[in-house]
Amino acid sequence: MSDGVYSDSREWKRHLRREARQWLKSQPPGALADASIQICRSVEGSAEFEKAGRILLFFPRWDEPDVRPLMRAALGQGKQLYLPVFDEAADEYRIAALNSDSPGNLVEGQYGIPEPAVSMNNIDVKSLDFGLIPGLVFSRDAVRLGRGKGYFDRLLRGFTGVRAGICFDGQVVEAAPVEAHDIPMDLVWTEARRYQPCSGHTGGVKPSPGTHR
Repeated sequence: MSDGVYSDSREWKRHLRREARQWLKSQPPGALADASIQICRSVEGSAEFEKAGRILLFFPRWDEPDVRPLMRAALGQGKQLYLPVFDEAADEYRIAALNSDSPGNLVEGQYGIPEPAVSMNNIDVKSLDFGLIPGLVFSRDAVRLGRGKGYFDRLLRGFTGVRAGICFDGQVVEAAPVEAHDIPMDLVWTEARRYQPCSGHTGGVKPSPGTHR
């Protein structure tokens, strides 16, 4: 995707999101599914996933990496798995456990996204040690752009575990604007590689191989 000069960060974000959506729609049948398999293999074989005991995942939309194999892997390894659940009254997402005894027990939530069929239990994000976070655009130094609602930025406030962005490699750009409310990632996974800031979130990137097996 291309970068340019923009009058403000909002215009720049709109441009990046528009280009990302166009790129996703242009992909041939099966391309995103194949890329998802590569991403899941890389994540599952990583030290971050192996060490994590309490993991935040998400149920994917059509234009996000399909991480359902990671859900099955996490539950199969005895890890505690959590998914976002929309709290309509508060207009924000909270976190709920996905019961290992009934992983298929999901209901349709906000925007038609499946979520655990449980009552709200206000799990503290500080208790989780690894989160795989979707986004529409990521920069090489792990700045994340979501879909503009700020749901994940609010959800991740106070999150002290590893924040790992996940997307397809065509959604990664050289740079992206950062505002005060934006929560940066510690690293970003794609099917081709993982991007990891050399220090902090303000410059430099340390590319790593896409597969760790």
